[in-house]
Amino acid sequence: MAPELYACQHLPGGWLMVVMDIIDPDTYLPYNLRNSNDFKEHFPPSEQVKSQITNIITTLHSQDLVHGDVHDSNILVSKDDGIMLIDFDWSGKEGEVQYPMNINCIGVKRPDGAIDGELIIKQHDLEMIEIMFDETVTR
Repeated sequence: MAPELYACQHLPGGWLMVVMDIIDPDTYLPYNLRNSNDFKEHFPPSEQVKSQITNIITTLHSQDLVHGDVHDSNILVSKDDGIMLIDFDWSGKEGEVQYPMNINCIGVKRPDGAIDGELIIKQHDLEMIEIMFDETVTR
């Protein structure tokens, strides 16, 4: 579902240090490579990936947590079709965490309201999944 969390510590200046498991690049590929001719054969059908990532996000949401940055480069797919969500730096309790300033809204299509400084909500995570798997959306 995600790399194993080993430690989390507050640092001066409001930073948070998070130590997680190492991800083997020979085992996992980022989902944004799915259309590359070199890697197409390594990816399961998009419906399978969508179902698994939706289950991961639903599990987060059941604990009132949001991810905030659900897009294809933050989803890793293993050679045995396992799915892993990464990049939790925007994550936290719904209603408490906000989008950082200067988020990429040009290279990454985002839902309405997913803008600099606004609260990250569960609906945004779910809409990001729909956007990612909507083949009519220009990326």
